[in-house]
This record gives sequence, structure tokens and C-alpha cells, in this order.
Amino acid sequence: MDSVRTRVLIITIAAISSLAADRLSAQIGHVIDAVGPINQSMGGAGTALPLDSMGALHWNPASITGLSSELGFGFAAFAPQTELSSRLEAGAFGPGIPATAMEGTTSSDTDISPIPSLGFVCSPEGSDWSYGLGGFAIGGFGVDFPASTTNPILTPQPANGGFGFGSIFSQFQLMQFAPTVAYRWSDRVSLGFAPTINWSTLAISPFSATTPNGNGTYPSAAQTDAAWGLGYQIGVYYEDPCSGWHAGMSYKSTQWFQSYKFNSQDHLGAPRQLVFEMDYPSILSLGLGYTGFDRLSLAADVRYIDYENTKGFQAAGFDGTGAVTGFGWNSIWSFSVGGQFMVTDCLA
Repeated sequence: MDSVRTRVLIITIAAISSLAADRLSAQIGHVIDAVGPINQSMGGAGTALPLDSMGALHWNPASITGLSSELGFGFAAFAPQTELSSRLEAGAFGPGIPATAMEGTTSSDTDISPIPSLGFVCSPEGSDWSYGLGGFAIGGFGVDFPASTTNPILTPQPANGGFGFGSIFSQFQLMQFAPTVAYRWSDRVSLGFAPTINWSTLAISPFSATTPNGNGTYPSAAQTDAAWGLGYQIGVYYEDPCSGWHAGMSYKSTQWFQSYKFNSQDHLGAPRQLVFEMDYPSILSLGLGYTGFDRLSLAADVRYIDYENTKGFQAAGFDGTGAVTGFGWNSIWSFSVGGQFMVTDCLA
């Protein structure tokens, strides 16, 4: 029975990895690709071209010296459309198990999620210093797949007569607050720094990153837990008003979080506390911007998001107790390109 459960769960993890890859292409994993409506309209490019307080505070703290004093806020609605497909051949686990091939596709019943953002920048006239405060959603994910009798991965867990996990639910939300200071080192170069304070919530069911219950099922961690995290961000910003060229580089450190602790129970109703470790990956951003055209601004960013060396995202597999060890995500490169055309002085 143990070998059957292990083989089934390996298939399950492979299917979930495929699902994660689909989400990766749309959202850079669980990292939101842009902050605020202006930065979103630029495809997330903003490391070297500060167009508003929210995008500048998030991608490059040094770039706030390129802004006048301003207060900005925005709201976006995120409505993911996610499907999960799996197939199991007849006799995959021995004669008659299952008796016939099983295959299915299931849509996630995920509601619309709000994505708020707020940015404040103060650039005192005649001073080389600029100050800012950002508060924005920088990460999140969620699925809500109902149980199925035809989609193998969503059939009951093996101990309950199925081949998968049963219904699958997850919800993760992450807000970051970034008090920021930047100094204009010269007419063209600025430096910036921001400590980052994070607050997140997480819920997962079933919770496979723990030892299974005595009957082989995984417990639920649907009772949402919150965790705080800390990190920092540094940046450098270059602007040449004569040529119109801008350049920027920033490094957002790993955001180190407290452990998530879920009050759960086993298959007999006995209490269990489940513990999960998951940080937010470090991000290295490089950017170029150009404002030499009349009313037209262009920006391009490249980022390296280091999932592979982030707690919780390590190579997928099982430990000796049957607990899943990580998501198995690789570190990735991301590219963003955007342009802004000023139709009038008030409309872009």
C-alpha cells in the first residue's frame, strides 16, 4: 500500500508542477509582475524610468529622486482562470487498478482578488534627499478545485479509495511596506535603500508538506495563518537629461518569514499542528529607459527571480516520512517592456 501511495503522489506532484508552470507564465510564479496602474500599463518595466511613486518604490528605491513630491494609490482586480488536467492509464497500479483509463480537466472556482497599492514620495525643493513610503500587494496565488470522479488528481486520496488528493484549495496573499530613502549622489547618479516589512496569509488543503495521518491521508491546513517577514532593497539610478537615457539597478533581498503554523487534526480528530516554511525570493532587476522623444517614454527591464534558493521552493520530492519537500521551482529570468505616450499634459 505504501508503494501505491508513493507512486500516486509522484503523479500528483507532476501534475501540480505542470499547473505551476501555467501560472508562472501569467504571473511570474507567485510574484506579481507590476504594482499600480501606471506600472502595470508599462508591463512592469520601471527600474530605470520612474513614472509614478508606486512603481518607483517597488522596483528601485533610488529612482524616487526622479519624481516630484506625490501621493498615489491604485486598485486592481485579479481574476485567474486556471485548469487542472490529469490522466491515468488502465492498470497503472496493477491489474484492474484502475479498471479503465481515467482522464479529466477541471476549472478552478477562484474568486476575483483585490490588489491594492499606495505610494508616497516627498522630494523637498533644494534637497538632495528624497523620502517615500510604499504599501502594495507583491505576491499571491490561489486555487479552488472541486473533487472529481473522473479527473484522477482530484479523486479521493488513496486511503479513501482514490488516486489523488480530492478537492484542492490554496490561498496566499502578501503585502509589503517599504519606508524608503534616496540620496542624489551627483547630478546624474542616485542611491536608495528601503527596509521591507511584509505581512502574509496562507491556507492549503490538503497539506502535503507534512507526515501523513495514520491512515495515509494528508491533513488540512485550511485554517488560515498569518506570518510577518523582513527584508531590504537597495538600488542605484542614473539619468542623463541631455541625452534622455536612464539606467537603473536594484536588488530586493529574500523576504524572510516566520513559520506558518496551522491548527489541524488527524483522521481520528486528534489535534495536529502543521508547520510550513516559505520565504519570498530575492529579485535582481536591471533596467533602461529613454525619454529623448517628444511625449514618448520607453522602458525595458530584465529580472532574475531566485526561486531555486528560496525556502519552500526547493526541489520537489518526499522525505522519509512521506512529506513533500518543496515546490521544485527553478529560478527564472523575466523581461518587461513598456511605453508611455502623452496625448495631452493630463492624459497618457
